[in-house]
Amino acid sequence: MGTRDIFSGSSAGPIPGPSFLDQYAMHMAALYRASCFPLTGVAGVNTITATLDPPLGASGLIDGMRFGIGWTSVNTGGMTLSIGGLPPVPVLDAKGATLVPGAVSAGLRSTLEYVGGAFRVQSPLLAGETIGAGPFYWQFDLSGTWTKPPGLPDDRAVLVHAIGAGGGSNRYAPGAGGACAIGVFRAIQLPSSVAISVGAGGLGRTDFGGTAAAGDSTFGSLLTGYGAGPASASEAANVPGAMFGRGTTAGWNSVLGGGYYVDVGGTTNSSWYGGGCGARTSGAVGRSGMAGNGGNVNQPGNAPGGGAGLYPSVGGAGPLNGARGEVRIWI
Repeated sequence: MGTRDIFSGSSAGPIPGPSFLDQYAMHMAALYRASCFPLTGVAGVNTITATLDPPLGASGLIDGMRFGIGWTSVNTGGMTLSIGGLPPVPVLDAKGATLVPGAVSAGLRSTLEYVGGAFRVQSPLLAGETIGAGPFYWQFDLSGTWTKPPGLPDDRAVLVHAIGAGGGSNRYAPGAGGACAIGVFRAIQLPSSVAISVGAGGLGRTDFGGTAAAGDSTFGSLLTGYGAGPASASEAANVPGAMFGRGTTAGWNSVLGGGYYVDVGGTTNSSWYGGGCGARTSGAVGRSGMAGNGGNVNQPGNAPGGGAGLYPSVGGAGPLNGARGEVRIWI
């Protein structure tokens, strides 16, 4: 008999008992490996646990095993799955890449296949298969850590936009805008994780004193968006965040630098990628194409990177602070 034959009442006998049991054990093992087992007791967000009935035998997980699972929540990053108390195993997409945030959500049912020490999702996902399947975006409003998705091609372009914080105002001058820095990196140039620092807005004053510089926004040591410099303690120019360093003098209607205010009777300037300057007279707000506009008179700056409007001598609600910075990442 061939290995796929099955003993039956029409089989030529006699059939030895051990041969009968061995053949059916072989077929049962093949059926187990070909079946799609339903997982129960599913729990967790990214670190998933589940149970299986009947439980896995001494051999544990074997390549080709498939499982059906109903997810209970939205994932916020890469995932692992532990079945019946076994060590956690990575859950990857069909191509073997880490799942992106939002790939699964509560109520979605998926089929998993165990391949090469990981589970691969064979069913459609909600947020694209992998980080390499299309454009993805991270926005850091607070300091934290960016983790490079595994499996990126070496030459995949990673675009980073770091915006420094906007300046605070006083009774003489509005706050200037934070500068922007833009970097394009090859994926292979970046480490597995990068510390992100988001600059805090400059603090305003309710008097005529000078203000302190705003905070820088950084993508590790690779890119810095400089925060706005201080507003003057006299009726003179305030200082924007400059493109390649913190500004020391008034700048220009810039593309990457922050917007600024020149002096009494001067112009409130704007920026395309950096933050806009706050207004010294009502409605004269510095604009920004890709960051935050400056605040109007008696208003703080708009995030990210907008400078605060002038703190008026009468009726002020100060101190008026600049807006926080921001770091944006595209792949």
